[in-house]
Amino acid sequence: LLGLWGRRTCCEDAMPAVALPVGVLHLLLFATSLLSVALAVRRGSGGARYVLCDDSSEFRPSAPLLTAGGGGGAVLRALSASIAAGGRRAGAASRWVASSSTSPELRVALLVDAHRFAMRMAAPTEESFDPALAHKGHAEHVSYAKCRGRGLPNSTLVGCRILGGSSPGAAFGANATAAWMPGRLARFRNAELWQDFAVCDLEESRLAVVQATTLRLELLVQPVAASGGTVLQLEMCRVTRPLLRASFCSQPLYGLPRLREEAPWVLEDWLAYHLKHLGFQHAELYDVDGSFAEALEPWLRGDGGQDAMVSYHRAWPHTLSKHMGDVSARHPYCAEAWAYAHCITKHRALSRWVALLHAPDEYLFIRSNPSRGVLPDVLQGLEETFPDDRNIAYLQVNAVSFGRGGPGAEASQLAERGGVVATSRVRMPRVYFHLPLIDPANCVAAGPHSCYAEAGAAGEDVDVVTMEVRPGIFLLHHYVEMLAANRGRCAGLHMPCVVPDGWAQWAVRLLRGGL
Repeated sequence: LLGLWGRRTCCEDAMPAVALPVGVLHLLLFATSLLSVALAVRRGSGGARYVLCDDSSEFRPSAPLLTAGGGGGAVLRALSASIAAGGRRAGAASRWVASSSTSPELRVALLVDAHRFAMRMAAPTEESFDPALAHKGHAEHVSYAKCRGRGLPNSTLVGCRILGGSSPGAAFGANATAAWMPGRLARFRNAELWQDFAVCDLEESRLAVVQATTLRLELLVQPVAASGGTVLQLEMCRVTRPLLRASFCSQPLYGLPRLREEAPWVLEDWLAYHLKHLGFQHAELYDVDGSFAEALEPWLRGDGGQDAMVSYHRAWPHTLSKHMGDVSARHPYCAEAWAYAHCITKHRALSRWVALLHAPDEYLFIRSNPSRGVLPDVLQGLEETFPDDRNIAYLQVNAVSFGRGGPGAEASQLAERGGVVATSRVRMPRVYFHLPLIDPANCVAAGPHSCYAEAGAAGEDVDVVTMEVRPGIFLLHHYVEMLAANRGRCAGLHMPCVVPDGWAQWAVRLLRGGL
């Protein structure tokens, strides 16, 4: 139709005859624009995903957050934030993708500042450690204690509003006419974590979410009966690349120079195998002491115009607070659950699946098909087996512990490429659940070996479940005696490592050949 009008306007000689079609043309263009927007809104924001424009930014409140009891206050921080469809649902045509009818939701991982008001708001302190967990770990010389605080009261009110869109980095502008939308506080309280997440349904602003490349939002957090609240300003940038099929995040790592004294290739092999061979597309790495910075530099640069495969969060506990950084010097996994909160919240808008691949002593193998880059295809195959009436929160991946020695294993091999796998060729005779492979749309908070979905309103049951993956598909090799200090650790876990198993030696050859 537009082409016909174009041919007429170019061929008419009389001005009156030209004027009418041009006006109609303008109307048609305007109507087409409105129609395209309406269709986009109707389809929902399944393709509209946002993360913080600067994920390392520190957000400070415009006013102190006051407790319901009054007096004193604490600084509230946003660790991470994302906007994406609120959940995943099965569909007849394409199963287990973001539902086109699901409203866009803002999710923000919150932390009460543990430095200025450590005792006031029960932010993580030495006293908050659970004694039963203080040294409950696989290595006797390491503390596995977790920093956890009381967090926000259950009566906390949450609201948000979209101020509008603009170019990244522009100053925030006040918009008194923007309407506040009600939100909710998702609270998680158990033996390994106490965390809070603010959630806002952005259905009322769906048009802005569909159209904008950058969104400016304000998040209001206010305990009931408090005399004040906190307003956090969030700048969200649209994610333009396709959803990654699988990413992984680490626990807070530390002491790389000491690790390299025994295993010089420990980090390079771990990353090369999982990112360049197995098929993970991105890694979020956290450390305690900044010791991984130099080694990760090559991984932080994009190759040939491609995005970098690694994001690095140097001295992670210190970025949360001075107090948490000091505690982590004695308890290196103090801030572990906060790293997972950051990673899962961020990758809710970036990745379909997120694995908690804790450290370089863990290698995920697909025993049924060790081909290069096969991970996305295997995950797709698993998705096709999911039940239609359930939302999968995470896949339970089993592990088997490997000890030093076994047929063909020599201690000197640890100094070579593939040394971690080459020197451990005996395993225990049973498997155990160890690694969660998470759907970040349905899972919100996580500990090292599990993930937690948000309960429904008023605590009613929700159809979010987990599914165990057979060891014949995924199996995590846990090299628990990687270092000399850990010799004998295998026997102290479930049972001794006495079964010869050299199946993974193909990965050693691969690493030595440069992949």
